[in-house]
Amino acid sequence: MKETFAAAANELRNFARERNIAAEFTFHRGVSKLVRFANSGVSLNTNEDTFSLDVDVTLGRAKGSFSTTTSPKDIDGMKIALLRAAEIAKFAVPVSFERKIPILPERLPDDSNFDQRIENMTTADALDLVGQATDDLLGDGLSLAGMVSSGAIYEAWANTLNNNLLYHAGTDANMELVITNDKEKWEIQSSQSAVRFSQFAPEELREEFALLLEQYKNKERMSVPLGEYEVVFGRDAISNLLAYFSWIGYNGRSLKHDMSFLKEEDLGKQIFSPLLTVMDDPSFSDTYPYAFDANGIERQAFPLIKEGVFQNFFWNKETVEEFGGEPTGHDVPSMSIAIGSGNTPVNTLSDLLAAPREKDILYIPYLHYMGIVNAAKGIVTGSTRFGALYLKKDGTISVPYNMRFTASLRDLFANIKWISQRRAALNLTGLYGRRHPEAMLTPRFTCIEKVPITLANTSF
Repeated sequence: MKETFAAAANELRNFARERNIAAEFTFHRGVSKLVRFANSGVSLNTNEDTFSLDVDVTLGRAKGSFSTTTSPKDIDGMKIALLRAAEIAKFAVPVSFERKIPILPERLPDDSNFDQRIENMTTADALDLVGQATDDLLGDGLSLAGMVSSGAIYEAWANTLNNNLLYHAGTDANMELVITNDKEKWEIQSSQSAVRFSQFAPEELREEFALLLEQYKNKERMSVPLGEYEVVFGRDAISNLLAYFSWIGYNGRSLKHDMSFLKEEDLGKQIFSPLLTVMDDPSFSDTYPYAFDANGIERQAFPLIKEGVFQNFFWNKETVEEFGGEPTGHDVPSMSIAIGSGNTPVNTLSDLLAAPREKDILYIPYLHYMGIVNAAKGIVTGSTRFGALYLKKDGTISVPYNMRFTASLRDLFANIKWISQRRAALNLTGLYGRRHPEAMLTPRFTCIEKVPITLANTSF
């Protein structure tokens, strides 16, 4: 695919140079496969293979952009896209800062995390994985939903300043399954992310499902009294909470637009629990990393929070052009966020249920209907769903109805009590639009004190 991108880039560069057009080109090919389940059957089985081109033309302080979905052989169509971007630039409102097209360095192809087995996954593979995870667990009013998603991306960046081409390719896969009680309407969920097909371990999903089913079939239901609780968040829940940091936390652009709950005066200060360390680290293959960004800046481990001390904001090129500073290699579709592991040997659901408890504890594996209440203050909200448990001090377990909490991210991550030793990746790749693999490496469990439960249902 690299050669196809290179040939198209050469044609477009020459075409643009002949017309004195300063242009940048982003090529993207996405191969996606999706098998979706509902009511214990396949409700959707689809795949797509798309090729897209983004063109940005710089004309002084103005910029014109045009995107097209086309064929890699349709050079004439790509030239039309270039001309349209150039025409848009003529009428674009100039910004107050200088726009600069980067001089792309030479970089080796970034394709070490590509697995041909994942790109070639079939419907039969998906059905086999799901069967291993759920067979003999269904029936008796229980039905299966969820999906298996897999695919590959090929990307390249080029511009008219030189003849270099940056190339990235990678694969990702995700299995996310839900077992539903059709009568009572409760749901339990488990998921796995994979960079390589060999990473799938459906027996682990099956073990977790079996343990949750034992609780949900046999344990007392309850509406949780409102108040503050010690909460053990599962990997999925804590990942979705931390994802807000990339929007309204250590995002430099959000800072400059007064949309961040972290401020410049917070740098170097103990804002969070000493147990919290967060890195953007492309050395972790489970996060579908980029070795360099779209400007050719080499990506290295970038500390964001170290033992609770806020270390850095990240900055993309356009924000730096507007506000000053240096870009940090973050012109990428997704970062490689990893939370440091802890010392607590609670690494599976069975470990958690067997651990001694000093007080009643809520286990919240997933969050649903999440939202930002106040970006500048970092206040967010979310509701439980998919397998929450009420773990009582006396050793008994109840099944709580869905509940909601609303809290500030500062308070939540300042009150970490313990973090599990084991980490696992959560696949965050979207199913709509262009394929851009994304995952976060987070501890299997994170215990947080003083979490306010602000609403509790009386049924599922």
